[in-house]
Amino acid sequence: MATVTFCIIADKFCDDLLSLLCCLRNVKDGEILLIDNGCPVPIAGSSWRFAFPVGEIVAMNKCMELGRGENVFFLFNLIPFDFGWWQSYCRSSLAAITWRDKMCGEKIIPSKEYDNGSDLYIHPNQYGHARLLCLKRKCLEEFLPIVDRCLDDFMDRLYRNYKIPAKYVDVASPLANVRICNPGWYEWKNNIDVINIAPSHGQKDVVLTCYFNKRPDPMRLSIHWSGNVKEIEALANSVCVELVVLNDCFPGYGKRGNVTFVDNVSGESPYFQRWLSYYRYLLSHTEIRRVFMVDATDVIMVRNPFPEMEWGKIYAGSEQITIGNCKWMFDTHKEKHIAEFMKNYSHKQLLNAGVVGGNREDMLVFCRDMFDNSVRSDWGDMGIFNYILYQKYYYKLEYGFRVTTGFRDNKKTSMSWWKHK
Repeated sequence: MATVTFCIIADKFCDDLLSLLCCLRNVKDGEILLIDNGCPVPIAGSSWRFAFPVGEIVAMNKCMELGRGENVFFLFNLIPFDFGWWQSYCRSSLAAITWRDKMCGEKIIPSKEYDNGSDLYIHPNQYGHARLLCLKRKCLEEFLPIVDRCLDDFMDRLYRNYKIPAKYVDVASPLANVRICNPGWYEWKNNIDVINIAPSHGQKDVVLTCYFNKRPDPMRLSIHWSGNVKEIEALANSVCVELVVLNDCFPGYGKRGNVTFVDNVSGESPYFQRWLSYYRYLLSHTEIRRVFMVDATDVIMVRNPFPEMEWGKIYAGSEQITIGNCKWMFDTHKEKHIAEFMKNYSHKQLLNAGVVGGNREDMLVFCRDMFDNSVRSDWGDMGIFNYILYQKYYYKLEYGFRVTTGFRDNKKTSMSWWKHK
C-alpha cells in the first residue's frame, strides 16, 4: 500500500506540470493522482477527468476517494526540488500541514500535544495561497468528505476542532528549494456555491427531462432504452408549460407543440449524465425562473406546481418508507460515506431522484453538487441524492404528498403536483 499520495489538480497541461510529474515519479512507496479539472484538451494519462472545471473542494474530495496513501499531498503550482522533502511532513503527527507563498510565520514551540513538541511555523492567514497541503488520512476520518465551501473554511474548521494548533501551520524545516509557477497548471477557484452564476432575468417556468440510450441503464438489467418517443407522451400530454427533453436519440426533432427536443452528447451513465446535462442547459438559459426536473417515462403532472412554489425551497419526490427500511439501498450503495450516512439517517424518509425542483439558481448549484459528488455507482444516483439533500439542503427541503403521490400507488390525488408510478 502506498504511504504517500501526491495529488495534482490541473486546469491545463504545461511544461511546469511535466517537470513536477518527473520530480515525483521516483518516490518510493508513493502514488501520483493527476486530476484533469475540465481541461479543454483532455490531459493524457490523467487519473480522473471532470467534465468541466470544479472548485478545489470537489477536486480534493475526489483525490481523497481515489488515493490510497496515509499522507496525502496536494501541490498547487509548486515544484519542490529538495531531496526527500516530503519525509518531514510524513513524520509529523499534525492532521494538516501547509506551505504557503511567504515564509513569514512566527516560529513557536507548541505544547507536547502537537507534533511531539517539535518546532512549528505559524502562518499569518493573509499571506498567499496554500501551495502545498499535507493531510493525514487517519486524523481526518470524521472530516471526510470535506463539506466546506472552500479550503480556507476547511482549515478554519480543523483549527476550531483542535486538530491543528493554528489555521495554517508548517513543519519547522520548511521547503527551501522550490519553484512557484505562475500561472502554473491550476487557476484558483472557489467552490460552486460562490461561483458567479448569471442571474435569471425572465419569468419562464419549465419542466426538464432526459432520455439517453447510448449507455445501458444499470437499474434495468443494463439494457439500453428503446429510443421510442412514445414513451414520453404521457408526461408531454400532462405538462402545462414547456417540456424540454434533453436526449441523445431523437436527432432533429426540434420543437413539437409544448415539447422541445434538445440534442445532447452523452458519455456518462444516464443517472449521472442527466445532472450534467441539466446543469449545462440551465446555465445557458437565463430566461428560466423556476424548473422541475423529472423522470421521462414514469412521471406525470397532476396539477401545475409553479403557482404554489415558494422561493428558495427545493422540492423532492419521496417514497413511503424510511432509508433504514429500504434493503435495496443498503444492498447497492457500498461506498463508505454513503453507507455511514444511511446508517445515521436511517429514520429519514427515502427521497426519490425522479422528481426535484426549485428556482433556477438553486437547481444549478444542486445539479453541480450531484455530478461533482457522484460516486459512479452501478446502481444509480439515489444514494448521493439523499446524501446531498439531507446534509446540505435540509433547511430548504420540502417533500411529501404535496409534491408527489404515493410511490408506485398508480393513483392520482388532487393534493399532489406529480404522480410517480
